[in-house]
Amino acid sequence: MRRTNICLISLTLAIAVGCNSKPAADTTVSKDRAVELAKAVREAMTEPSLMQLDQGRTADDGLRGRRQREAAFPFMLKLIQCGKAAEEPLWELINDADENVQRSSVILVGRTHVTRDLKPIASQTLVELSIPLLERALTSKDSQVRYFACAGLGDFATRSDDCLERVKLSLPKLRELRNDGDPEVRNLGWIASNNIAASLSSRAKEPEDREMAARELEQLQREKSW
Repeated sequence: MRRTNICLISLTLAIAVGCNSKPAADTTVSKDRAVELAKAVREAMTEPSLMQLDQGRTADDGLRGRRQREAAFPFMLKLIQCGKAAEEPLWELINDADENVQRSSVILVGRTHVTRDLKPIASQTLVELSIPLLERALTSKDSQVRYFACAGLGDFATRSDDCLERVKLSLPKLRELRNDGDPEVRNLGWIASNNIAASLSSRAKEPEDREMAARELEQLQREKSW
């Protein structure tokens, strides 16, 4: 246990200047850094003592998932701040062979929108990286990954105007979940769609977007649920 903690601390120090430093001229360097950070995320999540904890019915109510996210968050934060260079390393985490890593990773992508000192992560990073990754995760074979991808997309509707503008493109993808085999995924897909449409109806800058959102809200209310 102590040896593992020492290794993680050493790795943290080694990447402390990581993706918070000035962008490198060589994009390969950024990609290599993102790969190393993704490895750190996985190592933190799969530390042997954590893997012995109760998994719970879902990733957000089990002790294991909570402890995994606490341990991995510092690395995940740096990884997300790498921007587009982090896209494929993050996608590999969301498709990891270990279902706990998949689920905790998609939860962190959806919930990581501020730094440790509560400063907002650049909207461009969320628009170009986090939201598209959550959309891709809607097609995961794991129902919990799909579930938490819905939750993340619904939450991003309450963030910046840029995030809201981007997440409106998620509505057709969420609607595809109305036939999902998992009733909890269908239900959360409906809730996320409702959150996005409601935000658009009140905050969208363009009249046509507000009109589209109003129509979407009417249809969602007619359907009541999926």
